[in-house]
Amino acid sequence: MDVAAHCGASSLLFSVDGDTIVQPGLRNAYMREFEHGYDLVCGRIGFIASETAVLPEANAIHEAVIREYRETSRFIEALIFPDEENPWPHHGNIGGANFALRADAYQRIGGLPTPPSGEDRALRRLCQAHDLRIRYSDGPRVETSCRLFGRASGGLSDELRRNRTETDPVVDELLEPPEQLLLRLRSCLQFRSATDAQKRDLLKALLLPQAAAETVLALPSSAGWQMVEDTSAMLKRTRMRLSDLVEHLPGLRQMLSAVEEAQSEIPESLRT
Repeated sequence: MDVAAHCGASSLLFSVDGDTIVQPGLRNAYMREFEHGYDLVCGRIGFIASETAVLPEANAIHEAVIREYRETSRFIEALIFPDEENPWPHHGNIGGANFALRADAYQRIGGLPTPPSGEDRALRRLCQAHDLRIRYSDGPRVETSCRLFGRASGGLSDELRRNRTETDPVVDELLEPPEQLLLRLRSCLQFRSATDAQKRDLLKALLLPQAAAETVLALPSSAGWQMVEDTSAMLKRTRMRLSDLVEHLPGLRQMLSAVEEAQSEIPESLRT
């Protein structure tokens, strides 16, 4: 990607995996999205049908819990932070098997981050910190391998295998208990509209060290909030297991109902 970015600031960088089959029309679908001015476009990822047919079945109830918990969490966030670029519902995913971005945007964020795993999500986070335009599109489609043993650790293969061999597997690291999700979203909402004095009070309540708080206040809003999430002891994510999702799902459903009710009482002209 670094080499491709040097082809010119107007170049487009496309990412697919080696075990992935590009579906017809992908290039044109991406071009249509970039014509609307998006910086990062995340396409739809499915599984190769022939592999899916022989994939050992996961527990259907467990799969339903994970799916509902993920979608309900995303819906709550979409209600609190409506995204004009991506009206709900949308797939909300980025995967190395199918995304594209502008070379000038890639250079602006400083290139591809290289954590042990999850570099695609880390890339999206950098784009968000720089207030780049992100689009979740159903147009560009690929089908990728659903094998249970891959070359990269911490990726899709590990997740598929855990869900088929463990009775209480760890789940997506982005999922969190309802009370922490609500704290994160409410705090972000307050941070976006607060004065510096109000931000200091908020950062103190979120247990940020003084030095970190001063650094946050010196950063642009989006980058500053990401540092809050990375630094706050109150917002530190703890990886949950399936049993945690089962325990918290009723509370998450109640939270969704409460947020929907609260949103319905806000005049349309005043909604975020």
